[in-house]
Amino acid sequence: MASRIEQLVGRINALLDSSRFAEAEPLLRRALATEPTDGNLLMLMVQTCVHLGSTDRTLYYARALAAAHPDHAGAIHTAAKAMRMLRSVQPAIDLCREFLARSPDGPEHHYVRNTLMLALHDQRDFEGMLQVADGAPGGPDAHPRLNYSRAVALLQVTRADEGYALLSDHCRALEQAQAGSPGDSAAIRTLSDLCYATTLSAALSAAEIMNVHQWYGQRAREAQATLEPLPPLAPLPPPPRHLPAASPASPARPLRIGFISADFREHSVAYFIEPLLEHLPRDRFALRFFHTGARDEGTMRLFTASGGDPAAWFAMAGIDSYTLAATIAAQQLDVLIDLSGHSGGTSLDALLHNVAPRTATYCGYPHTTGHPGVHYRIVDALTDPPGSEWQATEQLIRLAPCFLCYKPPASLLAAQPRTQRDPSAPFTFGSFNSIIKFNPACAELWCQVLAAVPGSHLLLKATGLRSPITRARITGAFTDRGIDSARIEFADFIADRTAASALYNRIDLALDTYPYHGTTTTCEALCMGVPVISRIGDRHASRVGLSLLSAVGLSALAATDDATFVRTASTLAHNPAQLSTLRAGLRDRVLASPLCDGPAFARAFASAIESMTAAAHG
Repeated sequence: MASRIEQLVGRINALLDSSRFAEAEPLLRRALATEPTDGNLLMLMVQTCVHLGSTDRTLYYARALAAAHPDHAGAIHTAAKAMRMLRSVQPAIDLCREFLARSPDGPEHHYVRNTLMLALHDQRDFEGMLQVADGAPGGPDAHPRLNYSRAVALLQVTRADEGYALLSDHCRALEQAQAGSPGDSAAIRTLSDLCYATTLSAALSAAEIMNVHQWYGQRAREAQATLEPLPPLAPLPPPPRHLPAASPASPARPLRIGFISADFREHSVAYFIEPLLEHLPRDRFALRFFHTGARDEGTMRLFTASGGDPAAWFAMAGIDSYTLAATIAAQQLDVLIDLSGHSGGTSLDALLHNVAPRTATYCGYPHTTGHPGVHYRIVDALTDPPGSEWQATEQLIRLAPCFLCYKPPASLLAAQPRTQRDPSAPFTFGSFNSIIKFNPACAELWCQVLAAVPGSHLLLKATGLRSPITRARITGAFTDRGIDSARIEFADFIADRTAASALYNRIDLALDTYPYHGTTTTCEALCMGVPVISRIGDRHASRVGLSLLSAVGLSALAATDDATFVRTASTLAHNPAQLSTLRAGLRDRVLASPLCDGPAFARAFASAIESMTAAAHG
């Protein structure tokens, strides 16, 4: 006959199996009062408190679990995972490191190692992740999950081709292991990561990139057939067939437009979305926002720009894809606009549920999604010229003249562009782009520029450059090509945003990355009076520079080949008067250009939305 505690545990497990966490929690407390160090009970309590969103209690029981079972890999993994979920990241790292120092090997130790790698990822210590993986007994190949996390780290430290190859092998291994299980969610998420990896590899052709996204799309389509249906909803009346040219009062309901992103915060995406939130007419569009990421002061700025209606904003961080999909569907949108694609914080899993009659992808991802539930991709005629339709599974909607509208943050505008350069300083090229966009092709191109301008320097700034290992690797890419290491400079991280913007004043001429162009950094440089040289390629990611430069009347700075890129940079470097003329008044020129014309951009965007809804409702 089962003991009283065994009966209690049976009731607890039954409640947890039904996701009745609020009912299970007091029973767990009763059981722990009798068995306070029971590992299974403590692990169940930690998981229950996580589901209930109880930060203090989760951390309390996580620490209790680790203290009671310091040599149990499962207990340490559960405790550290909970700490990490609640952003108590450094304690999670310390807990895992202490455990692995005491016991470096064991049958379940890869769980602790992987949790440690994920916590280091939270701290953007990607070189640290690689050290953990490479230091595992048997190496990272000993367990697929470690190799997967290693691939993710490689993408972040200028080793994208290695990361892509590892992820590709991982995806194929998953497919073989799960043959006969179409639509496996883990396999689809891994394919989504592989799609993202294609954006960072300079070795892939446009056709190869498209093939990977079609592979993802095929598996995603298979998954759709296995999804649990969303709750049924009463239909709304259809929206008006055509939007009015102005904004007169209309008896027809406004169009319901949703935006979904993990980046409604201090993030590049925010600088290009804010003009829409400010200028889309409220009487014609009812906007909804599904924020799947962390909130910060940038979130409040966007909230205010959107009209400050709490009912229009949905905090969806950490929510499972089904609940997210049901929440979106309940808003009965006419159009949902995804701002992430396969980038970090992607919500493409939720979009498999067909949560809106029409879905578009925009701004946050530089390729097609391949997703069967995404109907449109918003671009322009320079990023995606006629004839490039084969590179997208979505229908292209081209805005004119540019698919982006930039609103410079107040912190940047507070920094004034320099009025004259220090004549004793070496001519300085620069790039403040993310280092994930740096690759062998980019290194080769920039080395040719440095060789053409003897004595010139290159200034690099990015958060990923904090690691001495990464700095040494990037320096090696230049010295291997004959450039003296003394000509490569690294700027330290600057927390103050205005001071960070003022660092552009050290740059005479900015060099764009290739083949994945900068976007925000190009706009920042131009607003700080720094011209940008860009190399045009054969895909959206390597044509954004052309679009941005054309929008401010500087299309001559977009080069069609390597030789023209080098010649353009060299010519300006050797002609200080010409460069000075180009820099003079550049900020005012940018702010007065279509790139920063929020009202005009909102009108073009509204027309694009109208075309989508017209197609959806016949």
